[in-house]
Amino acid sequence: MMPERPLRRISYAILSLRRNDEVRLEDLHSLVKVSKDALRNALSYLDMQGIIKIINDNDIKVISPLDLALLCLRLGMDERSVSKHLDWRDFEKFISKLLEYYDYLVYRNFRFSFKGKRYEVDVIGVSYTYSLIIDCKHWQKVSPSKLYDVTLKHRERTEALAKGYRGGWFDIRGLRRGSKLVPVLITLTSPRVPVINNVLIVPISMLKGFLDDIYGVIEEFNVEVFEV
Repeated sequence: MMPERPLRRISYAILSLRRNDEVRLEDLHSLVKVSKDALRNALSYLDMQGIIKIINDNDIKVISPLDLALLCLRLGMDERSVSKHLDWRDFEKFISKLLEYYDYLVYRNFRFSFKGKRYEVDVIGVSYTYSLIIDCKHWQKVSPSKLYDVTLKHRERTEALAKGYRGGWFDIRGLRRGSKLVPVLITLTSPRVPVINNVLIVPISMLKGFLDDIYGVIEEFNVEVFEV
């Protein structure tokens, strides 16, 4: 693998410059200001990894924005800087990959019905103790009233999931009786308050810290969990 510093700069520049998953090579070279050899080596590496493809020696096609974002993360970029250049679909996938790294069994876009009403959860992270019921919001800004409404709906969604699972309305592989469901909203920006309507609001920049100390966070903010 080539030296990390130029690869990190070039990878992040590609992620930030892409428009419709394409980047002009001229724009990339102007932004990162590295030697032609360093740029050529980085692009060759990314091409061999299946992350990008060079088109006509002038343009770059980003084949996998998610893999490019994960590479930036491995190279030392912070989660918020990386994820703000993803769309909402890749944002959900990005969060899912982080959960998988922490050994969660992950479900995306999980749909279920309970008492005649249909629900959908963006991401579920199943573990033996606390399982995370996650609503992903790729927002740059949000009003307090909107945040209140979204957390209220997510609390209701999590409660319906817990009751429906206990009642045998549906099954979730890997989830066991006695597990506790934690409603979580993951955002780009930091909230003014960390809990609204009993939903933990975790900015993407703090997700790793939350996953490292989930027990302490739940206890500190006295979050009510839903047992299944």
